[in-house]
Amino acid sequence: MPESQRSTIIIAGGAGYIASHLVLALTKHTDFRDYNLVVMDNLLSGHKQSIPKGVTLENADLKYEEQIDTVFSKYKDIKAVFVSSQNHAHRQ
Repeated sequence: MPESQRSTIIIAGGAGYIASHLVLALTKHTDFRDYNLVVMDNLLSGHKQSIPKGVTLENADLKYEEQIDTVFSKYKDIKAVFVSSQNHAHRQ
C-alpha cells in the first residue's frame, strides 16, 4: 500500500523510555505493518536514538496547539496514543 494511503499511528512522547518500547513493539507486530508510525516528541526528556529505524520523528511540544495541528495536518486517518509525561514529580 502506498505510504500516502496508509493510516497513521502517532505516539506522543514516543521517544521516552516507556513509549519507545511501545513503538518498538508496534514495529515488530504484523498487525501494524501497513501503518505509518510517527513519534511526536519535544525531546526534552526523550531520546532520538530510542526511535526505531523506519519510524518518523516529528519534533513537537504538546503545550503548543499550533505544533500539534502542524503534525496532524501531515497525515491521514490518524490514530493517536498519548504516552507523554514529565519525568519528575513535584515535591511539596
